[in-house]
This record gives sequence, C-alpha cells and structure tokens, in this order.
Amino acid sequence: MYRTCIYCKKALGSNEVVEEFPVGRRLAFDAAKGRLWVVCRRCERWNLTPLEERWEAVETCERLFSGYESPRFI
Repeated sequence: MYRTCIYCKKALGSNEVVEEFPVGRRLAFDAAKGRLWVVCRRCERWNLTPLEERWEAVETCERLFSGYESPRFI
C-alpha cells in the first residue's frame, strides 16, 4: 500500500473512518466498478488504489455513504 501521491509525492495522510483502508484523508469510490481512489490534498489528483486492497474498503464506503452505518470517529 502506498502512502504518498504518485504524482506530487506528498503524503496522503491517514483516516480512522474506513478501517479497511487507513491511507488517505480524502477517498472517492465507485461501488459499481469496485474502484477506490485516494485524492491528494496538495495536487488534487486521484490515486487509484491497488486492487487487492480495495474491495472491503469500497463496501464500507458504500455503507457509510448510503447511511446504513454511522462513521466511527475516534
């Protein structure tokens, strides 16, 4: 799992809401196609996450977005 933007090399930060994918302050997802991106806060480019690490995180994002689950903030 990468922790820096593939374009500008700045750290992508971390999140505590999607436990299955702890990288990235901003996430974007497409549940229909099974895609998850980490959006760089510096250059605003979208970094597609590795395939083997995204499935459970996409499902969690979909539940959170749909309102089926409350975010767990620490």
